[in-house]
Amino acid sequence: MNFKTVTHVNDLIWWEGPLLSLYEFEGKLYLVYWVNQEVDQNKLCIIEVSLQNLVRFLTKAVNLYYLQENAPTLWEVTGDLQTDTMMATTFDKMDDAWKAPATSYFDETLTYEAMRLN
Repeated sequence: MNFKTVTHVNDLIWWEGPLLSLYEFEGKLYLVYWVNQEVDQNKLCIIEVSLQNLVRFLTKAVNLYYLQENAPTLWEVTGDLQTDTMMATTFDKMDDAWKAPATSYFDETLTYEAMRLN
């Protein structure tokens, strides 16, 4: 996937920067989940998501952990989206540090728009 040609749709969770963002690439939807930051690099998890599961996430029927667990495609990214540090993985092979917590339900109060109003 070349992130220079993806379309940024929206930042779904924002806290001093985007923590979960939605992108579209070649007709597929992807969530980019900011896992953490090490000394000089970000850790991101890219999650392919169906429109149906995205809606289920936004309506709190499922959490981010579920989306990772059921994603047809997952990538671990160290650095940023413009570099070639993407590694395809599966949920079972993914280190627990990259997995969202079981309490990771969508919270509309953490959208960029809501944060601007506070």
